[in-house]
Amino acid sequence: MSEFAEAAPQDWQEVLSEALGSPLSPERLHAASSDEGVTQLSIACQDYFEVSTVPGERIRQALERSLFRWPLGSLTVTP
Repeated sequence: MSEFAEAAPQDWQEVLSEALGSPLSPERLHAASSDEGVTQLSIACQDYFEVSTVPGERIRQALERSLFRWPLGSLTVTP
């Protein structure tokens, strides 16, 4: 895959789906913003983009952008 810095939104969506499961929801994105979640997503990004490291701060920024567009409580998901 391409470098994380040049990732398209679709690439990020794919990583999120693989790492967090489906269906994605604002609640899952919010839960992933914990230290443990950021570490999990960083590892998933390293694997997907075939890079040695993805800074946690970059993951947090991407999560913040996603949650800005899709805020917590804006969607009710039924299992």
